[in-house]
Amino acid sequence: YWHWWTQTTRRISSADGSGEVVVVTGGSAPLPSPDGQWIAVSQGASGIARVDTAGANLLTLTTEQGTPCSWAPDGSELLYVVELPGGNSDIRAVTTDGSGTVRHLTDTAGSAAPWASWRP
Repeated sequence: YWHWWTQTTRRISSADGSGEVVVVTGGSAPLPSPDGQWIAVSQGASGIARVDTAGANLLTLTTEQGTPCSWAPDGSELLYVVELPGGNSDIRAVTTDGSGTVRHLTDTAGSAAPWASWRP
């Protein structure tokens, strides 16, 4: 998938430019799921959500402000980074079924890598 955005609208399409859909208005950091059915998106202060590739069925996964960085290989969880007071950040995992279950994985001095990913 290829994604791009304007100031207020996020879009995604296949790599050849076909199938463009509006993912969400006002979101950022779109991240397609491993199976290609969902897209995780940051909603700023409103949290992180997932939306289907048609741009419908928006589901808030967490109300914490963060940046999605990697889906679990089976799509059951999403890693994201939360900026903490004092310049620290935390990598967390949230379930993608809408239950809101969050696991705190790190609490680092400095900034956590926004490219954190799952390891098989």
